[in-house]
Amino acid sequence: MKRSWNWRIWAGALVVIAGVVGYQVYCVRVPALRDRPWLNLPIILVGLVMIGVGLKRAFQQPELYRGKIFGSLVGGLMAMLALFFCFAMFIASHHILPVTKGAPQVGQVAPDFTPPDSKNEPVQLSALLSSSFAGNGDAVGAAGAGQTAGVLLIFYRGYW
Repeated sequence: MKRSWNWRIWAGALVVIAGVVGYQVYCVRVPALRDRPWLNLPIILVGLVMIGVGLKRAFQQPELYRGKIFGSLVGGLMAMLALFFCFAMFIASHHILPVTKGAPQVGQVAPDFTPPDSKNEPVQLSALLSSSFAGNGDAVGAAGAGQTAGVLLIFYRGYW
């Protein structure tokens, strides 16, 4: 009886590799996918299940299917690749950035600086903070307002 090729092991290995490499190629560019690899983990899991099914067939029916030795090696390598991917995503990625001792803390007053506003005119932070608050949205002194203006700083990726 001729033994047939156990395609589930090799297809599962390709799916696991596609899940790991797909994160680096596509998901890193999308912010919703970059922080947590919720798209890649099911892909990797499907590949590992395919390898498991192929190994089960190879060990239960060795006269029909190949892959006991190479399938076990490929399955072990793919399991290690999946574990390394999970380690990199959930453990190592949180320890990449060092703690910055000079960074402003919550509640700390921001240093004075002069950024451009929406009309590309320079605005000094201390000038905004020292102006009085008017109820109509202008930070120009309103008669009798008496409240100090607050400043909300929004940092976003503009047109780079």
